Order: sequence, then structure tokens, then C-alpha cells
Amino acid sequence: MKIEELKINNFRGITELEKRPEGKNIGLVGPNGSGKSSVMDAIDFLLTGTVQRMTGEGTSDLSIEDHGPHVDSEPEDSWVEITFADETEQITLKRTVEDNSLEYDGEVPDSLELLIDSAKRGQHLLSRSEILNFIVARKQSRSEQLRTLLKLTSIKEKRLELQGAADQLDTEADRKEREYNSNRQRLFTLFEEEAKSLEEVQQKVNELREELDGEPLDELHPDTAFRNELESPTERASASPIQSKQTKELLAKIYEWFENDAEEFIELEDDLRKKAEVIRSDEEALRDLDVLELIRDGRQFLDEDADCCPLCLTNWDAEELEELLEEREEKAAKANKKLEELDNIRQKLLPLLTEIRTAVNSLSNVLGPHDNFGTDDLEDFLADLEEYENQLEGSIVDELPYEESTREEREQVLRPESTIEYVSELKSRAEDLPDLDALQNVWDVLNSAYENYQDIVRLETVSEEYRETADQMTEVQKEFINARDSVLNETYEAISEQFEEYYKTIHGEEEEFSPEISPTETGLDIQVGFHGRGKHPPHALHSEGHQDSMGLCLYLALCDYLEGGNLPLIMLDDVVMSVDAEHRRPLANLLEKEISSDFQILMTTHDELWYRHLKTVGVLSRSSTIKFSSWSLDDGPQIIGRSGDEWDRIEELMDEGDVQAAASRLRHTAEWFLRETCHQLGARVRFKSDSRWTLGDFSDPAMSRFKELLKQSKRAGNSWGNDISDINGLDDKRSDVYTGFHDEMGAVNPNVHFNADEWATFTIAELQPAVDAFKELYDLFWCSNCNSCLSVVEEGHKEVALKCSCGGKAHWTLEENRDST
Repeated sequence: MKIEELKINNFRGITELEKRPEGKNIGLVGPNGSGKSSVMDAIDFLLTGTVQRMTGEGTSDLSIEDHGPHVDSEPEDSWVEITFADETEQITLKRTVEDNSLEYDGEVPDSLELLIDSAKRGQHLLSRSEILNFIVARKQSRSEQLRTLLKLTSIKEKRLELQGAADQLDTEADRKEREYNSNRQRLFTLFEEEAKSLEEVQQKVNELREELDGEPLDELHPDTAFRNELESPTERASASPIQSKQTKELLAKIYEWFENDAEEFIELEDDLRKKAEVIRSDEEALRDLDVLELIRDGRQFLDEDADCCPLCLTNWDAEELEELLEEREEKAAKANKKLEELDNIRQKLLPLLTEIRTAVNSLSNVLGPHDNFGTDDLEDFLADLEEYENQLEGSIVDELPYEESTREEREQVLRPESTIEYVSELKSRAEDLPDLDALQNVWDVLNSAYENYQDIVRLETVSEEYRETADQMTEVQKEFINARDSVLNETYEAISEQFEEYYKTIHGEEEEFSPEISPTETGLDIQVGFHGRGKHPPHALHSEGHQDSMGLCLYLALCDYLEGGNLPLIMLDDVVMSVDAEHRRPLANLLEKEISSDFQILMTTHDELWYRHLKTVGVLSRSSTIKFSSWSLDDGPQIIGRSGDEWDRIEELMDEGDVQAAASRLRHTAEWFLRETCHQLGARVRFKSDSRWTLGDFSDPAMSRFKELLKQSKRAGNSWGNDISDINGLDDKRSDVYTGFHDEMGAVNPNVHFNADEWATFTIAELQPAVDAFKELYDLFWCSNCNSCLSVVEEGHKEVALKCSCGGKAHWTLEENRDST
């Protein structure tokens, strides 16, 4: 669906504006600051509920509610209304700043819903700043922008989710493998002579079973107890659990932690913290570390003869820039080496924590079933160790375990006094208990070995499952990236081909352009050919004008790829400001032949020549173009060609008795139509470098030129024997109108800007003659049938006719019949 009618009321810089493009392309033409972009903002607001220019970096203090309405209006009086239509239906949408919701009757057609969805992704609007931002963007930023346009933002989210899951599973698999290895080693050390393998464990278990007159086990199995079919050698079933060899060894292990190992751990961790702090304090090195890849890539494109940075185009001496980047790369490499040193220390610390944690866990399991061994302190210590280990597995640069705690507080976590007392007391009690006899000891060793064996079988299965799952997730991540690249490559290839075709249409001299758009693991790379000298980033060697062309052609290629009813509207905001003059006509032809048939184009420009190109090839028409002359706070944009409506508004203000507003409107209206008259008739207006022309700067040249053209029309008409009575009549009327206009000029004082105090002394009766005189001058130059200004028709550099658009008011030749003499 396309825009049939547009109404804007008190939005941004616009007080009131109506236009019926009737589905045609819309042109917004006028100098900078005249209000063109406010129209774009209004359409953007209706479609999205926001304004693209008011979002992004540096706009945190801007809001639609505060800065959407005209500065003198309230949110409830600020609204935009657009009627969309296609061949079968039409619907009117309205959005008011106050509640910022779409108002409409009935249901929004699917095609319009697609347009709104596209607009919310930013597909509908392209400004020159966005062109350059995209062309010179970092790969990751460019990728995000393009995938937003292609509705592929979920791809990055899915990739990050898969990567996060793979990393988490890999970390958990590492932990389970450490637990397995720790418990396996504990099983090996249960016997008088340490076992070296599970085969040796089976051998030693059978030797112990033989001492208890048992048969050997054919194999070790978690469902077959090592004491299976054996009788206890003693009746001392009530012996304390701390009397067993395993428990005594666990107590000794934990006691050794408190006495020595914890201090070793803390000292090693102190070294880790000091080195981490050194890295953190070097913010510059950390920043360089983040962009190490970019620095290395950038150095590849340095040219010793260039005088600017290949990435940002800032002026730089090539040798100085090379030295700077080399220094930054060295700093980043040093920081990276320090990070590796930190990780090496962490890999020494983690097994120590795992070993003490599993020992504490085993002791808790042994003592837990016995009510007379309260294990609360032990379980609290176990929870603290688990938390410590979890934190140590995280990012050691961002945060270390118990970051805000002092060394003494961390030592208290690793060596809690209550737990030290608990373990010391148990160890002392265990040492005071008599040893079990040799056979009972064998019995207990078999039981402990079986329990440990069950643990390692379970942990082996769990660790293998975790590792298999982690490997599978890593493979899934790789396959996802491969599939993503395959799909995106097809998409980017299609876009690249259209991009190349459009660009070469404008820049036919660049046969070797051949762009390549390719995804990287985390970004998007664009390379373009440069006159057969290899492929380079688009902003490395091409001029800013060529970059503008690239950005526009890439955007149009994207729109073409996304077309099919989804994006019937393209809004281009001053996108050809730096495109070379010689390439503008080919660009205009491209828009007409390739784009206009599928899209309704809405574009702004302050370049009159560019507008003429667009009008000549048929992209824009006079009827669908809004021409702005200037802007004022009270009246908003001052639009050329809308003067008929302005006279009605002036009369309304006169009827209301508002002299000040009517006088202001009169002066602005006169400036509009006289400026346009000078333009259409080719009048010579005195140049002003500040572009601050006043009413008097336009009135005399316009009237003088019109008089000259009427004189020439009469000469030419007489030479051909034409009836020139209508020209004579208009010339006679001209003389009277000029006299009346000059008589009333004193009331307006065109040589100064509007003076509120001066106008405040006027009455309606005093102002009415000025209004009448100005209106008569307007009627002299304007056709009431087609509402167009009389204009000079040129063929090449020759003036051939004076006419209005419809020919009803005037269509007179300016060429004399040379044969008549």
C-alpha cells in the first residue's frame, strides 16, 4: 500500500501540512533547515511510534513526548494522519503523541502490517549519515545493522545462546572430570600399597577377600559389593565410623588442608589477585586487547604513502600511525600473555579446591547417618568451598572469588575456625580409639573401596555424559555457524549481485568493482574492487561521494531483495549530498527504471539541480513535490506553490482580527510566491552569501522580468501575426498592479525582518489594502486553473515560450519569426 494522503499537525517543526501524492513518489525540496526532515520524522512516527533521528547514541535525553510536538504545542494537539491505498482498498491511520498508539477503523491490511513491521526494523528510511555509518562501520556493528534489516537478529542471539551453552557444558564437564580423577586417586590409596589402575584394584580386592575366606570376584561391578557373600570377622558392628582407616585418612587430609595446604592456596591466590589487579589497572591495554584483531587487520591496510587512517579516514602521518598501532598491538599482546599467566595459576588452584571439597563431601557422607556426629559445620564449609570454586571458574579479570573481602575474610572462608575445631576434635578422638583388628580392617577397607568404586563408576559415567554433551553442543554450534554462513552467503551473494549492478549503472567506469559481502564468525565483511588493484574495504580507497553511492546502492539492493509487497515505501533523506554531479543523472535514471515501479519513493534534497534530474526522468512530478523556501517558528515550513491556501488563511486571520498573525503570514506568503516567480521566470536576484533574501530582493526582479517577458511575447506574437490582445490586457493590468503594490510596500517594509511592535499598531482596515495589492500581484503571476506560476520554457539555452502548466492563462511564444521581416 502507498501513501494516498498525508496530514501533519503540530509535529516537530511543522505546524500544519497536507499533501495528496495519490500513490506517486514524493519530493521534499528546499534549503537546509526548511522543514523537509520534519516530514520524514512525521511519517516515521506514524509507522513506528518513534523517530529514528531521536534514537541511538547521544539521544538519551530526547523523547517523543517532550520533543515530538511542535515547541508551542501540547502532545494531544500533535498528530500525524496518513491514508494508505492500493488497487482494492484504503485505510487511514492516525497517531497522536499523547497516547502514541495507532488509531484506525476496521482491520489493518496484511500488506500494511508488513510495511509497519519493516519500518520498526528501520528498513523504510535511509539518511546520508546512516550510509556512511554502515559503510565505515566495524564488522560486528555492520553485521547487526544488516541483520536487523533482513529480520535476522535472532541469528546472533541463537549463536550466543549456543556458545554460552557449549562453554557452560565444557566447564561442567571439566569439573566432573576433576571429581572423577580425585575420587579415583582416593580409591587407589585405600590399600597399603597404592594401586596404579583399576585392574590392580581388582587384584587387591580379591587378595583382601581371600584373607576373609572369600571367593575372588571375576570383575568389579557397581552392583556387586566387594564384601558380597562374606561374613563380618567380628561382632564390633557398633564401632565408631571415625575408627575406620578411610575416615582417619579423610580427617588427616582435611586437617592437613587447615594446617598447610590452605595457606599454600591463599598465597598462590594472592599472586593471582596481584597480577589480575595489574591487568585491570591498565585500562588502555584492556581496550587494546578488545580490539587486538582490529589493530592487526588495520595494520595490513596501512599504506606508507597514505595520509590518513584506513579505518576512520582521520588525517594521520603513515609512519606515526604505524608506530602507534605497533605500540598498541604490543601492549595488547603483553596483556594477553598476562591473561594466560593468570589462567595457568587458576589451573593450579582449581584442583586444590576440588580435592579438599571432595574430601569434605566424603567425610560428611560417612558421618551424616550417625546422629552423634553433627555435621552442620562440615556442610557449611562444603557449601563455601563449592561457591569458591564456582567463582574461581568465572572471569578472573572481571571478578575474583570474594572480590570485596579482605585476605583475612577469605582465609576465614577457607579455614573456618568452627570447622577446624570440629575436625581437630574428631581427629583426636579417632586417634584415641583402639585400632580394629586386622580382619576388621580388611572388612572396612573392602567396604570403603566399594563405596569409592561406586562413586568413580558414577562419576565416570556422569563426566563422560557431560563431555559427550559438551562435544555435541560444540559440534551443534559449529554446524549452526556453517548453516548460518551457508544461508547468509546465499543471501549476501544475491544482494551483492544487485548491489554491483546498481553501482555500475551509476559508475560505469568502474568495471572491476565486484563487491564481496561475507559473514565472519561475529561480524560482516565487505570488500570492493578498486580499478583492478585488488579488493579493499569500501572506505579504504574510494572517495566520500563513491561511498555515498555504495551505501545507497547497497540499501536499494536490500530493498529489492526484501521486496514482494513487504516494503512498498522507501524514504531517502538527503542521500546524494556527496554524489558527484556527473553521476547524479545515472542515479536518477536508476531510480526511475529499477526502483519506482516497485516502490513509492519519498526523498528530500536541498539541491535544485538534483531535483530537476529527478523531475526530468520522471521520478518526481511537480504535483507530488513539496517545495520549501524557509521555516519560521510560528508558521513552520513555508511552502512554495501552496499560496492559494495561504490567501484563505490570511483572510481567516483578518476575520479573526489578528493583525499581527495576518501581517506575518502576508509577508511570508509574498516571499514564497515572489521567490518562485523569480525562479520560474529566470529573474536576476542579487546574490547574498548568507542567503538571507527579503521581500524587496524578490519583488523588483520579478516584476522587471515579467514586464520584459510580456514585451518580448508581444514582439514575437506580432511577428507571427498572432492575436496578442490577451497579452496587452495582462500588460495593462500589470501596470496598475505594480503601482498598487508599490503604494502598499511601505506598510510591509520588506527591508527589515518582522517587527511585532510595528505590526501591533496596525488595524485590519489599514492592513486590508496591502493584502489586496499583494493578492493582485500574485494573481498576475499565477494561473488560477492549475495553480502554477507562469514559467519560461527553454530548449537548450534558448527561451522559447512563456506559459503556465495547463496553458489556460498563458501559452505565448517568445521566438520571433525572422522571415516576417
